[in-house]
Amino acid sequence: MYKQAECQVHPRLKTFPYDKIIRNRMSKEGVKEVKVRWKPCSGCGMKWTDTWEPYNLFFQE
Repeated sequence: MYKQAECQVHPRLKTFPYDKIIRNRMSKEGVKEVKVRWKPCSGCGMKWTDTWEPYNLFFQE
C-alpha cells in the first residue's frame, strides 16, 4: 500500500469517483448544491471528506 506522498494515482487525477450523493441544498447565493461522499483513492486508500459541490456537475436539468 502506498503512503499518501508516494501515491501514484490521486495526485494526477482530474476527476474523482464518488460513492453517493448524501444531501442537497440551496446555497446562500441561490446555487443548487449536493453533498458528495467520495470513494477512497484506489492507489493508497486515502479517504476524502464529504464536500458540497454544484448540482450541475452531477445532474443535468
